Amino acid sequence: PLTLMQRDFYPLVITDLNSWLILVEIVLSAFGYVLLFLLIKRVGPVYYTLVNAVAALTGVIYGVLLFNQVFTITIYFAIAIILLAIIGLTYTNKKELKS
Repeated sequence: PLTLMQRDFYPLVITDLNSWLILVEIVLSAFGYVLLFLLIKRVGPVYYTLVNAVAALTGVIYGVLLFNQVFTITIYFAIAIILLAIIGLTYTNKKELKS
């Protein structure tokens, strides 16, 4: 967004606090991606995708508790589908590991 607003790249200057914050963000993002791939290698892609499903459910709960959103029939239906997917994937993966 900053590049689009200025129509130019933000120059990194060692004495500028914003430049240091940008560099810290780059390092932290790189570290996060390394951890992501190590996690996928360790637990597998199926279990990793379950994290996204749990994040979606958590977002719905936060929306209701913090922002006074109302549960609709569509939200109940979506939660049921997500929970069924989590249960199905977990059960299938455990069954394959035992075989």
